[in-house]
Amino acid sequence: GGAAPMSEAYPQIILEGFHSDLGKRLSTIFKCLFPIPKPDSRRVVSLVNQNDFLSFRHHMYTKTKHDEVELHEVGPRFELKLYQIRLGTLEQKEA
Repeated sequence: GGAAPMSEAYPQIILEGFHSDLGKRLSTIFKCLFPIPKPDSRRVVSLVNQNDFLSFRHHMYTKTKHDEVELHEVGPRFELKLYQIRLGTLEQKEA
């Protein structure tokens, strides 16, 4: 047995609940973390904002019929709470 190897395809990204000005900024940051996927990528990363908690989920999907898909969660899965946003990188002392 064992798990199948993780796909290295760039994921499609689903962002939900990022409507405020801060949410739009976070949305832009998350979009920049992932390169643009190929149209046929079956890997999906979703980030959902509910009450200032961000839920991260990672799925693969399989097309079962012409207009139906089946999701398979492959992980990781975690919840985030925004602490702060800083300009710059970790290597920069002033950031």
